[in-house]
Amino acid sequence: MPFARFMKLALYDPAVGYYARPRRRIARDPAADFYTAPTLGPVFGDLVAAASAALLAPGAPADHPFVEIGVEPAAGPVLAGVKHPFGAVTGLGMGQSLAIPPRAVVFSNELFDAQPFHPVVRGAGAWRECGVARHGDRLEEVL
Repeated sequence: MPFARFMKLALYDPAVGYYARPRRRIARDPAADFYTAPTLGPVFGDLVAAASAALLAPGAPADHPFVEIGVEPAAGPVLAGVKHPFGAVTGLGMGQSLAIPPRAVVFSNELFDAQPFHPVVRGAGAWRECGVARHGDRLEEVL
């Protein structure tokens, strides 16, 4: 199967997908899988708020809701607990509708890192797509 299909199943399948399982994935905790800048303290959120506000006209941030897509349930939005100038902060996690109001600031920290993609390699003068095949009880990368 194409690698992108394999990745979609591994990450998002309702029965076995990594992101479909209700568990704490991101935290500075040995029981979590990994941690990222937002889980270490408010500095990253402060920087995101300042950079996002700087893209808007002076005084305008209060007129714009800040919407983060791809929020981990246990971690919450990057601006949670951070002083910010926006009119509202909303975090949308997996399975939630992308209801984004007009004139919103839209941010994502991790969502685009975890999207299926089509890896290709060049060899013998041609591009070939990578895939995944099952050989007995093992999975192997194939071209």
